[in-house]
This record gives sequence, structure tokens and C-alpha cells, in this order.
Amino acid sequence: MRSKAFNPESVILIVEDQPIDARVLSEAVRGLADIYLAADGHSALEMARQCRPDVVLLDIEMPGINGFEVCKALKADPKLCDAAVIFVTSHTQQDNELRALEHGGIDFIQKPLNVAVARAHVKAHIALRKEAKKLANHDALTGLPNRTLLQDRTEQALQKARRSHGRVAMLLLDLDNFKGINDSVGHSIGDALLREVAERLAQSSRAVDTVSRQGG
Repeated sequence: MRSKAFNPESVILIVEDQPIDARVLSEAVRGLADIYLAADGHSALEMARQCRPDVVLLDIEMPGINGFEVCKALKADPKLCDAAVIFVTSHTQQDNELRALEHGGIDFIQKPLNVAVARAHVKAHIALRKEAKKLANHDALTGLPNRTLLQDRTEQALQKARRSHGRVAMLLLDLDNFKGINDSVGHSIGDALLREVAERLAQSSRAVDTVSRQGG
């Protein structure tokens, strides 16, 4: 099982104890993300800690702990609480839907599945998660990785260097007297200059390098 720190690829965890339903769900979301499967609540939580899902398609009735308890445990874990939990169930009672929302679920899909509708629901939530991750990990002005993402990548680089007995280099750049540009020609020109600098630095770096802006 892969361990996931920051990963730009989306991940879907399907939690379903019925093999046929799990197969239908897998086909419905094929190509939208990396897909992981769990057949019960306990293995779902263990797998979630490994793959860090963006979207969880969660059945309610399962052996061991039910979907409500799984959702509650996901939302109580700081590393997993941002996952979008979509309940997929044959239950039609309104109280089940309300209970799902109360436990932190954000959507409710009925069985038997309409594959096109289910895929549209999941695709929409993946798009929202991608935008949220981008906003959380990238500078709004330049689009470069921000302090949070730089810290994550630095830790990964240091771990890799320790394993290979290599080294990590960090170069700090500062634009001197930049306030004078904002004061003389305006903030819009200053912002355009920062974006241009960011683009040129990104183009001049290797794919394995990280160019980051730490903020104003």
C-alpha cells in the first residue's frame, strides 16, 4: 500500500461489503482518480490512513462497524477529516440520510445505482477537493507552492536524502526595494512583476525542484 503525503492525484476509497456493488461503483468512477477498495469498516479506516482519500464512497450496513461509525472516525482524525464522504446505500428512510449528514457525510446516493448520476456526483466532489487543495497549498497570486506545501516537500526531500546519504539544497531569494515599485507604479504592476518572476523561476528549475513563495 502506498503512503500518501501531498499528492496531486485524487484518491477514491470505496467501502462496500457486497462484491457486485463494489464492482459497479469501481466502474462508475473509473478514470476519475486512483481507486482503493475496502470490504468492512475496520479495513476501511486502516486503508484510509494509508491512501488519504479525497472522496469516500461509504456503505451503511457492513460487518463489524457500520458506515456511520466509519464516517465518525474519519471526521475525528485530523489527517482524514477533509475527505468528502458520500454514503451509498439502499436505505430510503429520511432519518438515515439525516443521520449520515449529522456524522459528516456531504452527499447521499441511492442504490440501485444510476451509474451516470453517481459518476457525476463523485466527479463534482473531486473537482471541489482539487480546488480546496490548491487553495490550501498554493500561493493565490503566483500559483507557486506556499509555506505548507514547501514544508511537506522539504520533509520528503530530507527523508530521501537520509536514505540515500545525499544532500538537499535550499536557495532563498528576495526582491530588494520592491515596495518602491508598488509605490511608484501601483500594486497591479507589482503583482504582475511577481507573477513574471515566479514563472521565470519555475521555467528555469527542474521537475524535481520546488519553487515556492512564502507570502508577502
